[in-house]
Parts: sequence; structure tokens; C-alpha cells
Amino acid sequence: MDNRSLTIGNIYRSPNSNKQQDDKLYRLIDEVVIKSKKGVILVGDFNFPDINWDICHSNSYTSQAFIDTLQKNLLTQHVDFPTRIRGTDTPHILDLVLTDEPVINKIDEYAPLAKSDHSILLIETALTYYDISNCQALHIFHTVSSGVAYDLRAPGYI
Repeated sequence: MDNRSLTIGNIYRSPNSNKQQDDKLYRLIDEVVIKSKKGVILVGDFNFPDINWDICHSNSYTSQAFIDTLQKNLLTQHVDFPTRIRGTDTPHILDLVLTDEPVINKIDEYAPLAKSDHSILLIETALTYYDISNCQALHIFHTVSSGVAYDLRAPGYI
């Protein structure tokens, strides 16, 4: 990656999201990738437990629509181990790291904090230098009650 801009987004999708809210999330991902042109890293708890990431497939319409959105935008999912483990429940990959370029060197897993049942992910990138003096934050929260809400800390967030 050369000296272009980098867009980093943190997304939370509620496991109780409905189709309308999921469609908003898919459109938002489309918009972020289009406006960013290149240099996108999206991380977060996407809550798609039924996706088989080994073959990028799900029997669920909603989950398959998410996979289709990633493929359409040429985004790669990098997490290859369960990130949510709770009691006797089946472990799932819910927390994802998505990129549009091969910038992820490795992802290390650490024990959850406090009462959380999600692993902590430490992401090492191939990015050697970024001037963060003009860094702008984009936080995306996808909630059941309000759909997709933006917390944009600066104008022109992308």
C-alpha cells in the first residue's frame, strides 16, 4: 500500500437485526468501499454464526447476502478461528477483520476481558507508516431499534 488514505471502521451488528437493518448495513459497506477507493479495514462483531468461512457459504439468506456484499466489494475476511466461546455453546467466528488489500500479517487471539465471551484480537498489519495527525474516526453501530447509526467525529469521514 502506498501513501494513500486508509479507512478503518468498527462495526457492530446486533444478532437480532432484521432484513431492513441488514440491507442498510450492506449498503453502508458498499458506500465505505466506494468512497474509500482503496485502503479499507473493517473490524467488529458482525454476529453471523452460521457462515462457514472455509468455503464462504451459508444456508441463511441474510448471511449469504453479507458474503455476497463482501465478494462484490472484493473484501477478504481474515479471522480463521472462533472468536466467541461460551460454556457448552458451539464456538463461532463472529468478530471479523475485513480488508480490500493484503495488509494483514497475522491476528493473535487473547482471552476475553471481564465477563465478555468474545476473544480480543490483536491485528498486525503490513502497513509500515501512516501519518495519523489528520486521523478521523468512523464508528458504526447497527442496532435493532434504530437501524444503522453513525457516530462521525469529523466532516468528510471517508
